[in-house]
Amino acid sequence: TATDAAGNTSAAQLRVTVENPAPAAAITGPATGAIYAVGTPVNFGGVFTDNSNDVHAARWACDAMFFEGAVDEAAGIITGTRVFTSAGVYLVSLEVTDQCGGSATANTVDDLSAMIVVYDPNAGYVTGGGWIQSPPGAYAPEAGLVGKANFGFVAKYQKGKSIPTGETEFRFKVGDLNFHSTNYEWLVVSGARAQYKGGGTINGGGEFGFLLTATDGNLKDPYEPDKFRMKITERATGALVYDNQMGVPDGSDPTTVLGGGEIVIHSGGGGGRLTTAAAAPVVATASLPTAFALLPNQPNPFQANTTIHFDLPEAGRVN
Repeated sequence: TATDAAGNTSAAQLRVTVENPAPAAAITGPATGAIYAVGTPVNFGGVFTDNSNDVHAARWACDAMFFEGAVDEAAGIITGTRVFTSAGVYLVSLEVTDQCGGSATANTVDDLSAMIVVYDPNAGYVTGGGWIQSPPGAYAPEAGLVGKANFGFVAKYQKGKSIPTGETEFRFKVGDLNFHSTNYEWLVVSGARAQYKGGGTINGGGEFGFLLTATDGNLKDPYEPDKFRMKITERATGALVYDNQMGVPDGSDPTTVLGGGEIVIHSGGGGGRLTTAAAAPVVATASLPTAFALLPNQPNPFQANTTIHFDLPEAGRVN
């Protein structure tokens, strides 16, 4: 309002809107597919940017489990720690909110879906987490798509059970392919190689089958890189959706080397050696073998028949 010496006045109005942009956030760790044992503290880390002098709150999520994040306003860093009591593959996200209600959510690490793998060391298991470079032709609906695909999985036989349990996540971001397992059918571990079969959904729907094959290079002699193969098909039609070794028989060893992460095969202490669901039960004898052995054939020389004995210290497939 303006007034002159004679008392004349004039007024004008102008609306001014003050906005506070929402923060931006990113997850810095753990690396996608990082593997931890049940009961081990897992440390999470993230960063954020926003207007100076804003005040923030942060929350971590691992699937449907939420816990508070510690905020360092000066450094723009968020941390958090969680101890997991159940094995599984957990998708990780971070939410940062400022005092005006603006928020940001992050769920990737280095442009890959953020996930961790938690295993139970007291049961037989195979576990893996990391990423591969998806080759041309692997994604059947759009064969030309290439890029990183990341995964996390746990598969094991619990004591006294004939059907394996666990969880598998496989994500090919370029193709908008998010596979999540819903059931397992069988699991076979033989030396450095593990293979298991089951079913699941893509992007939260449908019925799909999958076959995952992996090798633990640390169990090879000499050591080799860990390798991974994922094959996904439609249940109803059998149509192929994804296979990073397209056209190769299902029984073949994987050839795709991990770009990051690891695959670990253990027999464990609580669940016994991993076998197929259809395998006959192992019958204990007075003296179980303690090492692999191939014994001389008897009789030797022979004409029509001879017998070759071998020792296996643990259940497995034999060629």
